[in-house]
Amino acid sequence: MEGAHAYRGNVPSAEAHLLEGGHFVLDEAVDQVAALMIQFLGARLAR
Repeated sequence: MEGAHAYRGNVPSAEAHLLEGGHFVLDEAVDQVAALMIQFLGARLAR
């Protein structure tokens, strides 16, 4: 998580979400990841 916090320091406008899930977060938190992806893409594609 240290790297994620460092990245947010370098890019303050970055949208970052830290999820419990380890290396296989797409398998372990699929519903949460999918919802975040849909929200992110929907907000950007609607512009």
